[in-house]
Amino acid sequence: MLKELIEDGMLPVQALKSLVVQKPSISNLDLAIFFTDEFPDVSGEARQVIWRWERPGKRQGIDDDKLNYLLLQLLVDASYISHAEFEKMVMRV
Repeated sequence: MLKELIEDGMLPVQALKSLVVQKPSISNLDLAIFFTDEFPDVSGEARQVIWRWERPGKRQGIDDDKLNYLLLQLLVDASYISHAEFEKMVMRV
């Protein structure tokens, strides 16, 4: 589900937030595990940055724009999206 949303052009944070809407009690760790399960070739850094994400209810962390940029870069590095797709998506951040 997450993979299809992102591959269809949704920004990673929007896709993660859609999971939070479905299950408000989901933790950042659960989101990180779900993301890396959906994108197994992505660096383990993805788990770290999602875990540090400042979503509603958290006081400190990585903001939405920075998380989008970092996750998109990791998706490019793992060949899930192209550089051209990355550029288009980053323009929306």
